[in-house]
Amino acid sequence: MFRYLPIFITFIHNTALNYNNERYDKVIPYLQMAYNISPKDIETLYNISIVLYNIGDYRGALKYLDQMDNKNNEILELEKILKEKIR
Repeated sequence: MFRYLPIFITFIHNTALNYNNERYDKVIPYLQMAYNISPKDIETLYNISIVLYNIGDYRGALKYLDQMDNKNNEILELEKILKEKIR
């Protein structure tokens, strides 16, 4: 496990750095890798949805939110906003 730690740290660092700099096109591949590893992870689904929302891909964002089994109020509110944007 520890042998992969530097790769994991680089992954997290690059994702955060690109997100903070609003370089969402650079964030999506990292989040897609996380999704491929764990497609039911709530945080990954939420983060992909937020990034897609930020670039105006409301349908794509909703697609990932729809995959969540348990939705809290924050998720439900985002879902509502996305549905309104799609109309």
